[in-house]
Amino acid sequence: MKKVFTTGTFDILHYGHISFLRRAKALGDYLIVGVNVTPEGKTPFYSYEERKEILMSLKYVDEVVPLYRQADKFIYIKYADIFACGAEYREYDDVKHISQKTKVVFIDRTPKISTTVEKAWLGEQEHFKTLCVDIDNTIAFTKDRDFEHSLPDKQVIAKINAFHDAGWKVILSTARGGKSCKTIEERIAKYDEITRKWLDANHVEYDELWFGKPNADFYIDDKNMSIDALLDFKIDEVAPIQKQIKVIEETPKLLETCNTNDKIDIIVPWVDENDPAWQKDFEYYQDQEIAEKIQKAENKQAFGKERTRDWGVFKYWFRGVEKNCPWVNKVFLVVQRESQVPEWINRECPKLRIVYHDEFIPAELLPTFSTLTIETFYYRIPDLSNFFIVCNDDFYFLNPIPNDLFFKNGKIHQGMKGSRTKNWSNGNGTWSRIISNNNSFIEKYITKRTMPSFHHYSHLPDGRVKSFEIDFMSKYYAEIYDKMKVSRFRHPKNVIPSLLYIDAMKYTGYGILDSRVYKNSCYAEITARMNYKIYENKEMVCFNDTANSNRDFVQAQKNLVAFLESKFPEKSQFEK
Repeated sequence: MKKVFTTGTFDILHYGHISFLRRAKALGDYLIVGVNVTPEGKTPFYSYEERKEILMSLKYVDEVVPLYRQADKFIYIKYADIFACGAEYREYDDVKHISQKTKVVFIDRTPKISTTVEKAWLGEQEHFKTLCVDIDNTIAFTKDRDFEHSLPDKQVIAKINAFHDAGWKVILSTARGGKSCKTIEERIAKYDEITRKWLDANHVEYDELWFGKPNADFYIDDKNMSIDALLDFKIDEVAPIQKQIKVIEETPKLLETCNTNDKIDIIVPWVDENDPAWQKDFEYYQDQEIAEKIQKAENKQAFGKERTRDWGVFKYWFRGVEKNCPWVNKVFLVVQRESQVPEWINRECPKLRIVYHDEFIPAELLPTFSTLTIETFYYRIPDLSNFFIVCNDDFYFLNPIPNDLFFKNGKIHQGMKGSRTKNWSNGNGTWSRIISNNNSFIEKYITKRTMPSFHHYSHLPDGRVKSFEIDFMSKYYAEIYDKMKVSRFRHPKNVIPSLLYIDAMKYTGYGILDSRVYKNSCYAEITARMNYKIYENKEMVCFNDTANSNRDFVQAQKNLVAFLESKFPEKSQFEK
């Protein structure tokens, strides 16, 4: 029996839906329809159960399944022979990814028929509002004014399309030609066609394109500043920084709000190397990138087993946070997919937020197996607090941590130990070359001058500021994206986003290098002969898995578990 799978919202069923489902069923013997339970940006007219009942009454539909998240469709696709979808999704990266493993058939839309049209006919249209979205640095990131090859932010585009599908009027605006052209007519003549072609190629749904600012109910613009931010803006403090290094042009209320009363979250990424679905994807893309000469098989920074090896101690990380960082607002556990969530995690814990990669990483970069790519886009997690701490799963809080260790006296305090000279990054290894990329980036875009050396930051937790990173990426998104898109694994052309953010904050005066942050903390490579007594009174320790850990791994693991169990014998609220 040939199974066909398709997805959609299917709210207010019309002839276009019927035609689509009829053609989908004709592709096989059994049609499964995945229904988006709570589609992003929309409030369905009918509940999921009502839509399911309507669909099941059609002779073309054999089964209806709920999709609570966009990623849920992959659960059903792998059991289907054919995935049927609208022709407008032909260039979407997730569809291209699906086509590598499952046959994809594109079905053209029925002309002049859509749910939006039906809602307008029913008289709902007048209740919706107008959304004005600035194109540049919001949905399109352009390098050297090459508008034809601007990079799309597909997550933002999907959100805008969701508003449009829900009946909102979407107006796109742009300042292109505002300085070089004397009249609106000249701007339109020069940029209208190329802009519309790019919008069509990237499937942006809109009603009007303006070369100027129209009247609207809501405005989305990368340079927007609220009234409160304007009143709080310290011109005399920011101006000298702008003269020295023009990085932060309009950063609202950053230093003033950094105090011990603010919410501080912690982010920790996790990978379960034993997950069959993850293993399958890892091996597939590893073989693909080696075959295409994107990666070298011997690149241990990309494929080394110590990058993801599970020591069976992740629960102690949570116990350390609960016991020694009680001031933490929430823990954001970042995983690739549902099957990666540890079985012992208490999903009902009020201080826990599970975040999936497709919630914040651009779709075209997924799946990714690089923490560098993952860390780059933390600022896009919508409910993450402005002040947060970035950890790895091997960073342990062994003793009480002051709540003002990273953020105090109106500034971000960044830990460091010694300095990294430029010679330190001149090696040919993957990590050395990545460090060199970072140095070059800072000199080109931030300091605008050659630096004799750079500070060395220990492999330990560091404080970050969401509003700073949003502003930073609005300026350098295209450059950083270019360096991260080369591979789904760690690659010599990458940069280290955490160091870029930290260096940028230091060189613009928003961060203070403070050796006291890591004064009673350290980094340690795990071996079977480690003396754990020397770490008893440390505040933070990174117990790092390296190639040296392979020698007598069983004993090394046994010793680590025994030490952490002695420190944290009681369960935390994050565990079942």
